[in-house]
Amino acid sequence: MKTGFSNRMKDVFTFVREEVIRLGHNSIRVEHLFLGILRDGGGSAIEVLKNLDVDPVDLKTIIENTIKINLDSKNLTSNEISFSKQAERILKKSILERKNLIEDEIKTIHVLLSILLDDNNIVTTTLKHLHIDYELILEEYQSLNINITSKENDSYSEEDINDDDIFGPSNTPSSTKEKAPK
Repeated sequence: MKTGFSNRMKDVFTFVREEVIRLGHNSIRVEHLFLGILRDGGGSAIEVLKNLDVDPVDLKTIIENTIKINLDSKNLTSNEISFSKQAERILKKSILERKNLIEDEIKTIHVLLSILLDDNNIVTTTLKHLHIDYELILEEYQSLNINITSKENDSYSEEDINDDDIFGPSNTPSSTKEKAPK
């Protein structure tokens, strides 16, 4: 399965790894994915948050004050960092969010929406305290009309749900689909 992360998301992944190292952790967790989006400072997720009067700098401070920073960390390199199971699930869900919103690439908004589908993380808890949830983010994104058309049917195929290889090519043949022009 071709995951198709946008160029911005590829840049965000660089920031995510840097955040893991900076905070002294040994794996990428949900909060690191979100901190990477915030650090990038652009993209659809940031635009939606700003439209909802959320200051990304304040949000970054809240998240960082909530997580434990490990000052005694080993000097990990970017290549030694792996994804936590929860972060992997979030990224898999972002693929489904991209499909649900009929978009060509996985963007920061898809990752944010996927994070909000999981109630058991610091980011979702923090945003809920600010009265921000999945539905509000999705509604704001759609109202911004950022190259979006929602599917009428938001169910996922069994192949989508069971595809575990989000970081590499799939061994299953891909169907040929016509892509909409960007």
